Amino acid sequence: MDRARVHNLLETGQPPRAGAVFPADVAQSPRSWAERTYNLASYTVMPRGGHFAAHEEPELLAADITQFFRQLR
Repeated sequence: MDRARVHNLLETGQPPRAGAVFPADVAQSPRSWAERTYNLASYTVMPRGGHFAAHEEPELLAADITQFFRQLR
């Protein structure tokens, strides 16, 4: 995604969003719902983890966040 497109999305109120679904989480938003509701740039189904993902699977979560922001460069 180029810088001009990101800038335009931010100005229009539709910034790119990311979603990560962990199998042991309390609630899991379907991708189709997220795509209808947000400007979904990334959606990852994680292999493990739950509601406290940052504590349970910090490496998985950090890698996913890093990958999301890299595509916005």
